[in-house]
Amino acid sequence: MTARLIGLIAALALLAGIAAAKNQNNQNDQNGGGGNPYVVGEWFLGDVSTDTPSVTTADTQFIFLNPTDHKQFNEYAFYDPDGHFCGCDRDVKDPGGRIRYTMSDEAAGGQFVCTGATGQLAKQTEGTMKSIAFQVTPNGTIALQNASQAGHQVHFGVSIGTGAANNTESILASVPLTDSTTKAIQTIHNQCVTFCNAHPANNCPALTP
Repeated sequence: MTARLIGLIAALALLAGIAAAKNQNNQNDQNGGGGNPYVVGEWFLGDVSTDTPSVTTADTQFIFLNPTDHKQFNEYAFYDPDGHFCGCDRDVKDPGGRIRYTMSDEAAGGQFVCTGATGQLAKQTEGTMKSIAFQVTPNGTIALQNASQAGHQVHFGVSIGTGAANNTESILASVPLTDSTTKAIQTIHNQCVTFCNAHPANNCPALTP
């Protein structure tokens, strides 16, 4: 193979890589803040950071919207900073429906269990929230093809050092669907199913088509 041909192949491969990356970036821009079955955010509950000056955050509220023309489920799971599972909640919403909860609501309702209370997991004050939207097929599996969600988060009582407390709001980050993130969605769903089955008092909606 000549050096010229090798150079041409390398150039074409580079252009293909750039085009793929650009296409992915365009998709991310279009999906920013929603339009995707998988979004993530950050939660706080009575958190005081170890920074200097420290940052205090009292609570976090999450809002999820169903922008589709069909009923769909949302499962939103909570994790500590190391990725350990801290609980899950499930809701089902009709087209245009909205879900809104604070972390203090989730702790009081038993959906968030990293509170340090008797019988619960060690106390955590900040971590990650992962929300998945889906439909349920007749055979009980989850379908992502027509699922979509939008949402944002509000952090309440945010103060730096001895400064005044304020609230901050941001869009939930949309996660592109790849083989890896699709597997992650299934893992989140499996964790939520196990958690809901183990906590019948939480009244998770049944997974029906």
